[in-house]
Amino acid sequence: ESCGEDDFRWVHDKVQEAALSLSNLVTPTFQFGLGICLYEGLDGPQVETQLFDVADLINKGNLTAKVDLAALNLRAAKKARNVAALQSAARYAANGIKQLPIDSWTTDRELALTLYSIGADMEWALGNIDAAEEYIRVVLDREECTEIEKVRLQVVKARILSAGQNRYKEAAEYGLVVLKKIGYKFIWQRSLLPVQALTLVTRTSSRLEKLPVEHFENLGIMTDRKYQAIVVMLHNVQRAAYNAKDLSLNFVSICKIIELTLDHGLHELSAAKFCVFAAIKMFLKKDHAGSSYFCNIAFAIQKRFGRRGAGETLSLAVSFVLTNTKPLHELLTPLMDGYTRGLRDGDNEAAMINLLLHCICLPYIMGRPLGPILEEFPKIAGQMEEANLRPQLMLLGIFWQMILNLRLHPSGASKKLEGERFNQSSVGNMTAMHIGTINLAIGEL
Repeated sequence: ESCGEDDFRWVHDKVQEAALSLSNLVTPTFQFGLGICLYEGLDGPQVETQLFDVADLINKGNLTAKVDLAALNLRAAKKARNVAALQSAARYAANGIKQLPIDSWTTDRELALTLYSIGADMEWALGNIDAAEEYIRVVLDREECTEIEKVRLQVVKARILSAGQNRYKEAAEYGLVVLKKIGYKFIWQRSLLPVQALTLVTRTSSRLEKLPVEHFENLGIMTDRKYQAIVVMLHNVQRAAYNAKDLSLNFVSICKIIELTLDHGLHELSAAKFCVFAAIKMFLKKDHAGSSYFCNIAFAIQKRFGRRGAGETLSLAVSFVLTNTKPLHELLTPLMDGYTRGLRDGDNEAAMINLLLHCICLPYIMGRPLGPILEEFPKIAGQMEEANLRPQLMLLGIFWQMILNLRLHPSGASKKLEGERFNQSSVGNMTAMHIGTINLAIGEL
Protein backbone atom coordinates (compact mmCIF):
# COMPACT_ATOMS: atom_id res chain seq x y z
CA GLU A 1 0.00 0.00 0.00
CA SER A 2 1.10 3.59 -0.56
CA CYS A 3 2.37 5.54 2.44
CA GLY A 4 3.70 8.60 0.60
CA GLU A 5 4.34 10.05 -2.84
CA ASP A 6 7.13 7.57 -3.64
CA ASP A 7 6.91 5.22 -0.66
CA PHE A 8 5.19 1.88 -0.23
CA ARG A 9 4.90 -0.64 2.56
CA TRP A 10 3.54 -4.12 3.16
CA VAL A 11 0.01 -4.18 4.56
CA HIS A 12 1.11 -6.79 7.12
CA ASP A 13 4.30 -8.67 8.00
CA LYS A 14 2.60 -11.99 7.17
CA VAL A 15 1.76 -10.74 3.68
CA GLN A 16 5.41 -9.84 3.21
CA GLU A 17 6.55 -13.27 4.39
CA ALA A 18 4.08 -15.06 2.12
CA ALA A 19 5.10 -13.00 -0.91
CA LEU A 20 8.79 -13.58 -0.32
CA SER A 21 8.29 -17.32 0.21
CA LEU A 22 6.67 -17.65 -3.23
CA SER A 23 9.71 -16.27 -5.02
CA ASN A 24 12.64 -18.48 -5.97
CA LEU A 25 14.68 -15.32 -6.33
CA VAL A 26 14.77 -14.64 -2.63
CA THR A 27 18.20 -16.11 -2.02
CA PRO A 28 20.74 -14.87 0.53
CA THR A 29 22.59 -13.15 -2.31
CA PHE A 30 19.41 -11.41 -3.44
CA GLN A 31 18.63 -10.24 0.10
CA PHE A 32 22.18 -9.02 0.57
CA GLY A 33 21.96 -7.04 -2.67
CA LEU A 34 18.60 -5.60 -1.67
CA GLY A 35 20.00 -4.55 1.69
CA ILE A 36 22.97 -2.85 0.02
CA CYS A 37 20.62 -1.01 -2.38
CA LEU A 38 18.55 0.26 0.55
CA TYR A 39 21.65 1.20 2.53
CA GLU A 40 23.15 3.16 -0.35
CA GLY A 41 19.87 4.54 -1.71
CA LEU A 42 18.17 5.80 1.45
CA ASP A 43 19.20 9.01 3.15
CA GLY A 44 20.43 9.11 6.76
CA PRO A 45 17.07 9.45 8.56
CA GLN A 46 15.48 6.79 6.33
CA VAL A 47 18.27 4.33 7.04
CA GLU A 48 17.87 5.00 10.78
CA THR A 49 14.12 4.34 10.56
CA GLN A 50 14.66 1.08 8.66
CA LEU A 51 17.93 0.22 10.40
CA PHE A 52 16.99 -3.26 11.58
CA ASP A 53 15.48 -4.25 8.22
CA VAL A 54 18.50 -3.01 6.27
CA ALA A 55 20.99 -4.69 8.60
CA ASP A 56 19.00 -7.96 8.60
CA LEU A 57 18.92 -8.10 4.80
CA ILE A 58 22.66 -7.46 4.53
CA ASN A 59 23.44 -10.00 7.24
CA LYS A 60 21.46 -12.74 5.45
CA GLY A 61 23.94 -12.68 2.58
CA ASN A 62 27.59 -13.61 2.54
CA LEU A 63 29.18 -11.30 5.07
CA THR A 64 31.70 -9.00 3.45
CA ALA A 65 34.60 -7.42 5.32
CA LYS A 66 33.71 -3.75 4.97
CA VAL A 67 34.08 -1.07 7.60
CA ASP A 68 30.83 0.70 6.73
CA LEU A 69 28.82 -2.53 7.09
CA ALA A 70 30.49 -3.28 10.42
CA ALA A 71 29.59 0.25 11.52
CA LEU A 72 26.00 -0.31 10.33
CA ASN A 73 25.74 -3.38 12.56
CA LEU A 74 27.19 -1.41 15.44
CA ARG A 75 24.43 1.17 15.04
CA ALA A 76 21.85 -1.63 14.98
CA ALA A 77 23.42 -3.25 18.07
CA LYS A 78 23.27 0.01 20.01
CA LYS A 79 19.69 0.65 18.93
CA ALA A 80 18.63 -2.87 19.92
CA ARG A 81 20.40 -2.54 23.28
CA ASN A 82 18.59 0.74 23.93
CA VAL A 83 15.22 -1.01 23.63
CA ALA A 84 16.42 -3.97 25.76
CA ALA A 85 16.45 -6.36 22.75
CA LEU A 86 19.57 -8.06 24.10
CA GLN A 87 19.51 -11.10 21.81
CA SER A 88 19.26 -8.89 18.74
CA ALA A 89 21.99 -6.58 20.03
CA ALA A 90 24.29 -9.58 20.52
CA ARG A 91 23.54 -10.84 17.00
CA TYR A 92 24.23 -7.46 15.38
CA ALA A 93 27.49 -7.14 17.31
CA ALA A 94 28.56 -10.62 16.17
CA ASN A 95 27.78 -9.80 12.54
CA GLY A 96 29.62 -6.50 12.84
CA ILE A 97 32.69 -8.32 14.15
CA LYS A 98 32.57 -10.71 11.19
CA GLN A 99 32.52 -7.72 8.83
CA LEU A 100 35.61 -6.09 10.35
CA PRO A 101 38.57 -5.97 7.93
CA ILE A 102 41.74 -7.82 8.96
CA ASP A 103 43.56 -4.55 9.67
CA SER A 104 40.73 -3.04 11.72
CA TRP A 105 42.75 -3.17 14.97
CA THR A 106 45.12 -0.59 13.50
CA THR A 107 42.82 1.36 11.14
CA ASP A 108 39.47 1.24 13.00
CA ARG A 109 40.33 0.21 16.56
CA GLU A 110 37.52 2.19 18.21
CA LEU A 111 34.95 0.47 15.98
CA ALA A 112 36.39 -2.95 16.76
CA LEU A 113 36.61 -2.24 20.50
CA THR A 114 33.02 -1.04 20.68
CA LEU A 115 31.69 -4.06 18.78
CA TYR A 116 33.59 -6.48 21.02
CA SER A 117 32.54 -4.54 24.12
CA ILE A 118 28.84 -4.60 23.25
CA GLY A 119 29.11 -8.23 22.17
CA ALA A 120 30.68 -9.24 25.48
CA ASP A 121 28.22 -7.17 27.50
CA MET A 122 25.17 -8.59 25.72
CA GLU A 123 26.37 -12.19 25.87
CA TRP A 124 27.04 -11.78 29.58
CA ALA A 125 23.57 -10.29 30.10
CA LEU A 126 22.07 -13.26 28.23
CA GLY A 127 24.00 -15.72 30.37
CA ASN A 128 26.29 -16.86 27.55
CA ILE A 129 29.45 -16.65 29.66
CA ASP A 130 31.72 -18.61 27.30
CA ALA A 131 30.87 -16.33 24.37
CA ALA A 132 31.44 -13.23 26.52
CA GLU A 133 34.79 -14.50 27.77
CA GLU A 134 35.93 -15.23 24.19
CA TYR A 135 35.23 -11.62 23.19
CA ILE A 136 37.15 -10.46 26.26
CA ARG A 137 40.10 -12.76 25.51
CA VAL A 138 40.43 -11.45 21.94
CA VAL A 139 40.67 -7.82 23.07
CA LEU A 140 42.95 -8.42 26.05
CA ASP A 141 45.35 -10.33 23.77
CA ARG A 142 45.65 -7.42 21.31
CA GLU A 143 48.97 -5.65 21.76
CA GLU A 144 47.64 -2.63 19.83
CA CYS A 145 45.13 -1.81 22.58
CA THR A 146 46.16 0.39 25.48
CA GLU A 147 45.37 -0.51 29.10
CA ILE A 148 42.68 2.20 29.16
CA GLU A 149 41.07 0.84 25.99
CA LYS A 150 40.95 -2.65 27.50
CA VAL A 151 39.06 -1.47 30.59
CA ARG A 152 35.63 -1.70 28.94
CA LEU A 153 36.17 -5.46 28.41
CA GLN A 154 37.76 -5.91 31.83
CA VAL A 155 34.62 -4.39 33.35
CA VAL A 156 32.58 -7.20 31.79
CA LYS A 157 35.07 -9.74 33.18
CA ALA A 158 34.60 -8.23 36.65
CA ARG A 159 30.83 -8.52 36.25
CA ILE A 160 31.17 -12.17 35.26
CA LEU A 161 33.18 -12.85 38.41
CA SER A 162 30.62 -11.00 40.55
CA ALA A 163 27.12 -11.60 39.25
CA GLY A 164 27.87 -14.67 37.16
CA GLN A 165 30.09 -16.67 39.49
CA ASN A 166 29.57 -15.03 42.94
CA ARG A 167 33.34 -14.50 43.32
CA TYR A 168 32.93 -11.03 44.78
CA LYS A 169 36.21 -10.73 46.63
CA GLU A 170 38.11 -11.88 43.56
CA ALA A 171 36.16 -9.40 41.40
CA ALA A 172 37.08 -6.52 43.73
CA GLU A 173 40.76 -7.50 43.71
CA TYR A 174 40.70 -7.84 39.92
CA GLY A 175 39.32 -4.31 39.64
CA LEU A 176 42.05 -2.95 41.90
CA VAL A 177 44.73 -4.57 39.71
CA VAL A 178 43.18 -3.04 36.57
CA LEU A 179 43.05 0.40 38.19
CA LYS A 180 46.69 0.14 39.21
CA LYS A 181 47.65 -0.74 35.62
CA ILE A 182 46.08 2.47 34.33
CA GLY A 183 47.83 4.54 36.96
CA TYR A 184 45.16 4.91 39.65
CA LYS A 185 46.17 3.64 43.08
CA PHE A 186 43.85 5.02 45.74
CA ILE A 187 44.22 2.76 48.79
CA TRP A 188 46.66 4.00 51.45
CA GLN A 189 47.37 0.62 53.02
CA ARG A 190 45.11 -2.39 53.43
CA SER A 191 45.49 -2.26 57.21
CA LEU A 192 44.43 1.41 57.23
CA LEU A 193 41.39 0.96 54.96
CA PRO A 194 38.80 1.46 57.77
CA VAL A 195 40.54 4.67 58.82
CA GLN A 196 40.72 5.86 55.21
CA ALA A 197 37.01 5.10 54.74
CA LEU A 198 35.90 7.20 57.74
CA THR A 199 38.27 10.01 56.78
CA LEU A 200 36.96 10.14 53.21
CA VAL A 201 33.31 9.97 54.26
CA THR A 202 33.81 12.94 56.61
CA ARG A 203 35.80 14.94 54.06
CA THR A 204 33.40 14.18 51.19
CA SER A 205 30.36 15.09 53.29
CA SER A 206 31.91 18.39 54.32
CA ARG A 207 32.80 19.21 50.73
CA LEU A 208 29.33 18.43 49.39
CA GLU A 209 27.50 20.38 52.09
CA LYS A 210 29.17 23.57 50.83
CA LEU A 211 27.82 23.13 47.29
CA PRO A 212 24.27 24.06 46.22
CA VAL A 213 22.23 21.71 44.03
CA GLU A 214 22.53 24.30 41.23
CA HIS A 215 26.27 23.62 41.09
CA PHE A 216 25.58 20.14 39.73
CA GLU A 217 22.99 21.40 37.27
CA ASN A 218 25.79 23.39 35.61
CA LEU A 219 28.78 21.12 36.22
CA GLY A 220 30.49 19.92 33.04
CA ILE A 221 30.40 16.35 31.74
CA MET A 222 33.46 14.13 32.24
CA THR A 223 35.23 13.78 28.88
CA ASP A 224 38.68 12.45 29.75
CA ARG A 225 38.71 8.76 28.78
CA LYS A 226 41.12 7.81 31.53
CA TYR A 227 38.86 9.20 34.25
CA GLN A 228 35.81 7.67 32.57
CA ALA A 229 37.52 4.28 32.68
CA ILE A 230 38.49 4.78 36.32
CA VAL A 231 34.92 5.63 37.33
CA VAL A 232 33.49 2.58 35.56
CA MET A 233 35.97 0.20 37.17
CA LEU A 234 35.59 1.85 40.60
CA HIS A 235 31.86 1.30 40.22
CA ASN A 236 32.45 -2.44 39.77
CA VAL A 237 34.94 -2.55 42.66
CA GLN A 238 32.38 -0.84 44.89
CA ARG A 239 29.62 -3.29 44.00
CA ALA A 240 31.87 -6.30 44.45
CA ALA A 241 33.20 -4.97 47.77
CA TYR A 242 29.66 -4.47 49.07
CA ASN A 243 28.68 -8.02 48.13
CA ALA A 244 31.91 -9.34 49.65
CA LYS A 245 30.93 -7.53 52.87
CA ASP A 246 34.01 -5.28 52.66
CA LEU A 247 32.34 -2.06 53.80
CA SER A 248 35.58 -0.10 54.06
CA LEU A 249 36.51 -0.67 50.40
CA ASN A 250 32.88 -0.04 49.49
CA PHE A 251 32.89 3.37 51.25
CA VAL A 252 36.29 4.38 49.85
CA SER A 253 35.27 3.52 46.27
CA ILE A 254 32.09 5.58 46.53
CA CYS A 255 33.93 8.59 47.93
CA LYS A 256 36.53 8.36 45.17
CA ILE A 257 33.85 8.37 42.45
CA ILE A 258 32.28 11.45 44.01
CA GLU A 259 35.72 13.07 44.24
CA LEU A 260 36.36 12.36 40.54
CA THR A 261 32.93 13.80 39.71
CA LEU A 262 33.66 17.04 41.56
CA ASP A 263 37.13 17.39 40.04
CA HIS A 264 36.62 16.12 36.48
CA GLY A 265 32.91 16.38 35.66
CA LEU A 266 29.73 14.34 35.73
CA HIS A 267 29.61 10.68 34.68
CA GLU A 268 26.45 8.67 34.01
CA LEU A 269 27.26 6.63 37.14
CA SER A 270 27.65 9.71 39.35
CA ALA A 271 23.98 10.06 40.30
CA ALA A 272 23.72 6.51 41.65
CA LYS A 273 26.87 6.98 43.75
CA PHE A 274 25.47 10.15 45.30
CA CYS A 275 22.44 8.07 46.31
CA VAL A 276 24.71 5.47 47.89
CA PHE A 277 26.58 8.23 49.72
CA ALA A 278 23.23 9.51 50.97
CA ALA A 279 22.59 5.99 52.29
CA ILE A 280 25.97 6.04 54.07
CA LYS A 281 25.02 9.35 55.65
CA MET A 282 21.77 7.80 56.87
CA PHE A 283 23.53 4.63 58.05
CA LEU A 284 26.32 6.34 59.98
CA LYS A 285 24.71 9.56 61.18
CA LYS A 286 20.94 8.98 60.96
CA ASP A 287 20.95 12.38 59.22
CA HIS A 288 17.63 12.56 57.35
CA ALA A 289 18.11 16.14 56.17
CA GLY A 290 21.65 15.54 54.91
CA SER A 291 20.69 12.28 53.19
CA SER A 292 17.72 13.96 51.48
CA TYR A 293 19.98 16.76 50.29
CA PHE A 294 22.47 14.33 48.74
CA CYS A 295 19.55 12.57 47.04
CA ASN A 296 18.43 15.89 45.57
CA ILE A 297 21.93 16.32 44.15
CA ALA A 298 21.67 12.81 42.67
CA PHE A 299 18.35 13.65 41.00
CA ALA A 300 19.79 16.89 39.59
CA ILE A 301 22.66 14.90 38.06
CA GLN A 302 20.31 12.21 36.77
CA LYS A 303 18.32 14.80 34.81
CA ARG A 304 21.47 15.53 32.85
CA PHE A 305 21.66 11.91 31.65
CA GLY A 306 18.00 11.08 31.06
CA ARG A 307 17.27 7.39 31.43
CA ARG A 308 20.93 6.30 31.46
CA GLY A 309 21.50 4.88 34.92
CA ALA A 310 18.10 6.11 36.13
CA GLY A 311 16.93 2.65 37.16
CA GLU A 312 19.76 2.20 39.64
CA THR A 313 19.51 5.79 40.91
CA LEU A 314 15.80 5.44 41.70
CA SER A 315 16.08 2.01 43.33
CA LEU A 316 18.93 3.16 45.60
CA ALA A 317 17.21 6.41 46.54
CA VAL A 318 13.99 4.64 47.47
CA SER A 319 15.62 1.68 49.25
CA PHE A 320 17.95 3.60 51.53
CA VAL A 321 16.70 7.17 51.87
CA LEU A 322 13.22 8.04 50.61
CA THR A 323 11.48 5.28 52.61
CA ASN A 324 12.67 7.18 55.68
CA THR A 325 11.67 10.64 54.48
CA LYS A 326 8.60 10.27 52.20
CA PRO A 327 5.11 8.73 52.50
CA LEU A 328 5.46 5.21 51.09
CA HIS A 329 2.55 5.46 48.65
CA GLU A 330 4.31 8.36 46.92
CA LEU A 331 7.22 6.07 46.04
CA LEU A 332 5.24 3.54 43.98
CA THR A 333 5.18 5.69 40.84
CA PRO A 334 8.94 6.49 40.92
CA LEU A 335 9.67 2.78 41.33
CA MET A 336 7.64 1.85 38.27
CA ASP A 337 9.41 4.65 36.42
CA GLY A 338 12.72 3.14 37.53
CA TYR A 339 11.60 -0.27 36.23
CA THR A 340 10.71 1.02 32.76
CA ARG A 341 13.80 3.22 32.52
CA GLY A 342 16.02 0.34 33.59
CA LEU A 343 14.57 -1.91 30.88
CA ARG A 344 14.98 0.75 28.21
CA ASP A 345 18.54 1.38 29.35
CA GLY A 346 19.38 -2.32 29.18
CA ASP A 347 19.97 -2.42 32.95
CA ASN A 348 17.91 -5.48 33.83
CA GLU A 349 19.35 -5.72 37.34
CA ALA A 350 18.15 -2.24 38.33
CA ALA A 351 14.84 -2.76 36.53
CA MET A 352 14.09 -5.95 38.49
CA ILE A 353 15.04 -4.39 41.85
CA ASN A 354 12.60 -1.54 41.15
CA LEU A 355 9.91 -4.06 40.22
CA LEU A 356 10.56 -6.08 43.38
CA LEU A 357 10.27 -2.95 45.52
CA HIS A 358 7.13 -1.76 43.68
CA CYS A 359 5.19 -5.05 43.67
CA ILE A 360 6.41 -6.80 46.83
CA CYS A 361 8.39 -4.83 49.38
CA LEU A 362 6.49 -1.54 49.60
CA PRO A 363 3.01 -3.12 49.40
CA TYR A 364 4.01 -5.47 52.23
CA ILE A 365 5.36 -2.63 54.40
CA MET A 366 2.19 -0.62 53.67
CA GLY A 367 0.04 -3.48 54.99
CA ARG A 368 -1.52 -4.57 51.70
CA PRO A 369 -3.23 -8.02 51.73
CA LEU A 370 -0.80 -10.92 51.32
CA GLY A 371 -2.89 -12.71 48.69
CA PRO A 372 -2.55 -10.09 45.93
CA ILE A 373 1.14 -9.65 46.79
CA LEU A 374 1.68 -13.40 46.43
CA GLU A 375 0.19 -13.31 42.92
CA GLU A 376 2.98 -10.98 41.76
CA PHE A 377 5.85 -13.38 42.50
CA PRO A 378 5.51 -15.71 39.47
CA LYS A 379 5.33 -12.72 37.10
CA ILE A 380 8.52 -11.19 38.48
CA ALA A 381 10.30 -14.57 38.65
CA GLY A 382 9.65 -15.16 34.94
CA GLN A 383 11.30 -11.88 34.01
CA MET A 384 14.28 -12.51 36.29
CA GLU A 385 14.78 -16.02 34.92
CA GLU A 386 14.64 -14.75 31.35
CA ALA A 387 17.35 -12.20 32.17
CA ASN A 388 19.40 -14.81 34.09
CA LEU A 389 19.52 -12.67 37.24
CA ARG A 390 20.41 -15.26 39.87
CA PRO A 391 21.19 -12.89 42.79
CA GLN A 392 17.89 -11.08 42.25
CA LEU A 393 16.06 -14.42 42.00
CA MET A 394 17.45 -15.36 45.41
CA LEU A 395 16.16 -12.09 46.86
CA LEU A 396 12.76 -12.78 45.34
CA GLY A 397 12.80 -16.31 46.74
CA ILE A 398 13.48 -15.03 50.27
CA PHE A 399 10.48 -12.69 50.17
CA TRP A 400 8.34 -15.34 48.44
CA GLN A 401 9.02 -17.91 51.17
CA MET A 402 8.41 -15.28 53.85
CA ILE A 403 4.96 -14.45 52.46
CA LEU A 404 4.09 -18.15 52.09
CA ASN A 405 5.08 -18.79 55.71
CA LEU A 406 3.09 -15.80 56.95
CA ARG A 407 -0.05 -17.33 55.43
CA LEU A 408 0.43 -20.56 57.40
CA HIS A 409 -0.94 -21.23 60.84
CA PRO A 410 1.67 -20.23 63.45
CA SER A 411 3.98 -23.13 64.23
CA GLY A 412 7.62 -23.99 64.59
CA ALA A 413 7.84 -24.78 60.87
CA SER A 414 6.23 -21.49 59.83
CA LYS A 415 8.90 -19.55 61.71
CA LYS A 416 11.73 -21.14 59.71
CA LEU A 417 12.66 -19.65 56.36
CA GLU A 418 12.56 -23.00 54.64
CA GLY A 419 10.26 -24.31 51.98
CA GLU A 420 9.57 -24.67 48.29
CA ARG A 421 10.79 -21.20 47.27
CA PHE A 422 13.76 -20.69 49.57
CA ASN A 423 15.70 -22.90 51.96
CA GLN A 424 18.11 -21.00 54.14
CA SER A 425 20.07 -24.05 55.25
CA SER A 426 20.89 -25.09 51.67
CA VAL A 427 22.21 -21.72 50.48
CA GLY A 428 25.98 -21.30 50.29
CA ASN A 429 27.66 -18.07 49.18
CA MET A 430 25.47 -15.06 50.00
CA THR A 431 25.97 -11.33 49.59
CA ALA A 432 25.50 -8.72 52.29
CA MET A 433 22.14 -7.86 50.73
CA HIS A 434 20.99 -11.49 50.88
CA ILE A 435 22.06 -11.86 54.51
CA GLY A 436 20.27 -8.64 55.44
CA THR A 437 17.11 -9.72 53.62
CA ILE A 438 17.14 -13.14 55.32
CA ASN A 439 17.47 -11.49 58.75
CA LEU A 440 14.58 -9.18 57.86
CA ALA A 441 12.41 -12.10 56.79
CA ILE A 442 13.20 -14.13 59.91
CA GLY A 443 12.36 -11.10 62.03
CA GLU A 444 8.97 -10.82 60.31
CA LEU A 445 8.27 -14.52 60.90
